[in-house]
Amino acid sequence: MGISARLAIGGALLLALVIVVGLISLSLGPVDISVGDVAWIVLSALGFDTPEFGRTEQLVIEQIRLPRIIVGASVGMALGVSGATMQGLFRNPMADPGIIGVSAGGALG
Repeated sequence: MGISARLAIGGALLLALVIVVGLISLSLGPVDISVGDVAWIVLSALGFDTPEFGRTEQLVIEQIRLPRIIVGASVGMALGVSGATMQGLFRNPMADPGIIGVSAGGALG
């Protein structure tokens, strides 16, 4: 198996893991919603024909939990891109915010 096939399999597995963890994260909280119901609610939000659900569960998923997951994933991606950019800019795989004083500036104010 070539390296590109291994990368494709690894990427597919990681994507599946992110989806499963996201569904579990959508189901956990003070309002008890099963993972299956979460999947149906997300599919209905995407426009698929699904069974009817309680309005409370749908609002909890669409207005509270889903935006939280989307923002968390976006912030994680932004931090990853900024770290990779810093490492590429300084051509140093061990680059961190202390090199250019970003952490000291963040502590200042």
